[in-house]
Amino acid sequence: MLVQQTIRQAIISRHRILLVIGSFLLLLFFSVQLQLVHPEAIWMLGILLLFLEWFPVGLGRINFSLCFPLFFGLFFMLGPSMTLWLDAFILLLVQAARRKPWEVFSYNFSSRMIALALSGWFWLWANANVIQEGHKHLIIDSLWLLMVTALIYSTSANLLILLVWRQRRSWRVSARLFLSALGIDLGLATLYNGLMIWLASNPVNVHTGSIGSFFFFLPLVAISLVAHLVANLLREKHRLESVFSITESIRQPNHLDSVLPQIANAAKELFRSSFGVIYQVDEWGLLYREMGNKRYTLPRGQGISGWAVQTGRLQMVADVEKDSRFLPQEADKDIRSLFVAPIYIDEQVVGVITLGKPIVNGFHPQDEKLMTLFSSYASVAMRNALYLEEQKRRILLEERNRLAREIHDGIAQNLAGALLRVESILRHSEPVMQKQLLDLQKLLQETVGSVRSSIYSLRPQPYVEQGLEKAIRNLLKDLLEDTEIQVEFSVHQETNLLLHPEISRTVYEMIAEGTRNMRKHAHARHFKVRLDFLPDRVKVLMLDDGCGFHFARAIQNAIRGTSFGIDMIHQMAAQWKGRVEYITSPGSGTEIWIELPIGDEVEENAHSSAFV
Repeated sequence: MLVQQTIRQAIISRHRILLVIGSFLLLLFFSVQLQLVHPEAIWMLGILLLFLEWFPVGLGRINFSLCFPLFFGLFFMLGPSMTLWLDAFILLLVQAARRKPWEVFSYNFSSRMIALALSGWFWLWANANVIQEGHKHLIIDSLWLLMVTALIYSTSANLLILLVWRQRRSWRVSARLFLSALGIDLGLATLYNGLMIWLASNPVNVHTGSIGSFFFFLPLVAISLVAHLVANLLREKHRLESVFSITESIRQPNHLDSVLPQIANAAKELFRSSFGVIYQVDEWGLLYREMGNKRYTLPRGQGISGWAVQTGRLQMVADVEKDSRFLPQEADKDIRSLFVAPIYIDEQVVGVITLGKPIVNGFHPQDEKLMTLFSSYASVAMRNALYLEEQKRRILLEERNRLAREIHDGIAQNLAGALLRVESILRHSEPVMQKQLLDLQKLLQETVGSVRSSIYSLRPQPYVEQGLEKAIRNLLKDLLEDTEIQVEFSVHQETNLLLHPEISRTVYEMIAEGTRNMRKHAHARHFKVRLDFLPDRVKVLMLDDGCGFHFARAIQNAIRGTSFGIDMIHQMAAQWKGRVEYITSPGSGTEIWIELPIGDEVEENAHSSAFV
């Protein structure tokens, strides 16, 4: 697909260059026949032509200028050669003033020059071979000349633009636009130039001069101006109605997971884009978007979307292949133009709307105002969704804290009291009862440890509030406080690295799971935990001097579902494409090595919905 797109763009670029070269060759050819006649008519009618070019009529997604009636009059007054050169100068002036991109200018200029050249050649041939002064059917012949000239001009000008420049449109849309433009040209030429021919048939009106011609074509400028304003107003009315109708649905309070796709689809529909996503900004400044069970991220501050977050401004890129900021993973492979808008909540950028089209210059500068309005509605929708999520999170947090307090004040206290009673009875018991009391004491100790672990799991994320190192120290202290196990915890950091919260959560939960397994099964006296922060990965070592275990048998138990500790640690590591290695055997303790890569490629490809 990418190769086909590249070949297509190369062919289009070559056609564009050939058309521009051909247009200038036509200008040179017509310059041989150039005669400077009626200089006052050149500047007077040139002003009208400038206004006609400056205020085109919107026809669908293209702009259409009502210039042909004036061109036909200029053919009679100045000749096709001067008309071609005058329009070339006016067109260059307007395109430069509007700062049209090269791709747009090349086809606008080429299509106009070719259309004027072909219609001018026909006009010269018809006047030399068909139209005869004093002929009794002069008006009919002139009307025939008008209609054929208008047909040649409109067909060559509009067909070239719709078939070459608008190569990505469907044939049905292109045909409808072409027939609409052709109908306007022929209808306006029939009414306006038909009136001109009828007036010119009266000898009294022939010698009105340049001033008379100026005032005759002045209403054409007024028609173009009014049509330009009405078309723009209707276009804006339609776009605003689309905005309000679309945003009505996304403004309803809903979950963020459903709101974001609604915003993206609404933006695609509104701006007729083939690609549209919402990138969110996390607490670490990374841009990410979720697709299915995976989360794809962009490096901080990179890409056109990252640039929009940094600057807080709209970014409209005509051709991404010519913009060094663009990242290939930012959009689909066939996207050529990009439009990115930041989404603000409380004066902070929380995400961007990224739209793309497979054509160059797919977006118009007028789209910026509409996108600004749309992004404000999108921010309201995201605010409502985030408020709902925060509300649910607070309710869940309060419920977890309530359960933790009830377990701590109820079950945990009762178990601790029962354990103290058993220990007191054990000191004064008969030898025959001590074995049973020791078993009961051990069972109560294990139960108290499990309850404390459950209380700790119900607490809010300590690795976010306290930092990972302090949270692990407190975890080891709480889980092993009532045991005689000696704990050694160390951290080695080669670089000043800030871990993503999801990686911190994975490391924390893996150490918690390993510690619980060691306490429950290892019967160890010493337990060592080491955490190494490297530039591209995090390494965890958990080492005990306990009884060890038969690794192959433990794997079989995990497969049968009778043992979950090993399987759970492996699953957590697999989410980040990590590696877990066990070194153990019965009677020789257990050594667990865990390695989690933290490179950009892992953050792009390995995020799972289980961690969201």
